[in-house]
Amino acid sequence: LGASEEKENGILRRSMMQCLMPFVYKNRSYKDEFGMFEIGRTVHGTKEDGSADEHRTLGVILYSKSTSEKALYLRAVDMVNTIVSELKHVAVSYSKIEPEHVWQHPKNTASIVASGVRIGTINTLHPTTLSKIAKNAYVVCIEIDMDDFDSVAYTNLEFEEPTKFPTIDYDLSLVVPEGVRFDDISKCWDKKTNPELMKVSVIDIYDSESTKSITIRLSFGLETRTLTGEEVQKRIDVILEKLGQMNIVLRG
Repeated sequence: LGASEEKENGILRRSMMQCLMPFVYKNRSYKDEFGMFEIGRTVHGTKEDGSADEHRTLGVILYSKSTSEKALYLRAVDMVNTIVSELKHVAVSYSKIEPEHVWQHPKNTASIVASGVRIGTINTLHPTTLSKIAKNAYVVCIEIDMDDFDSVAYTNLEFEEPTKFPTIDYDLSLVVPEGVRFDDISKCWDKKTNPELMKVSVIDIYDSESTKSITIRLSFGLETRTLTGEEVQKRIDVILEKLGQMNIVLRG
């Protein structure tokens, strides 16, 4: 299936996906959509004493004939966010990286980072590898190094009583220049200058040869009263101005 093997310090380095993809291939005819996971050890070269550097690894693979590749990828992102949030109570960031295996997609491969620590990789499949599994389906892979994940500091939960007043949601569809990350964009709506901003959610992501865009939902609210549309619009105008300074514009 095009899975790669790399030698590092004389030790064969494997990915958990090399174990999972053959099972996806064998089960592709039984169901239009399914997921698989495996927890085991992968070798990352050798230690100073010459022994194998084994890492505990979680591998997850999602397969679907009925869901678009983008929707399947976002489902995988939501799974990673939930795992990290529930166990460490920290946010996750993703950065596009060059493929580290031949079966990883040249554009849709990203590192998974929590509190500055790279804990894994998320990717779709290279078209050549995908065609050998199924020509009418999509596959998304998640691999998390549990040893690196253990090193991420645990953050205590902070509880806030939900407001009794209705919130106002505002969706922004933004065209983002190449190389600009979500972490960079999020600086445009920091909590200090937007105290009424209660939540920010990613609704949609679109990435083509010529355009990269993201749709976010900003939820505004107060604990003491209902905000007016004019008050929210003032905050949105300031956010759009800051986005414009980064050459980020509304999608027409």
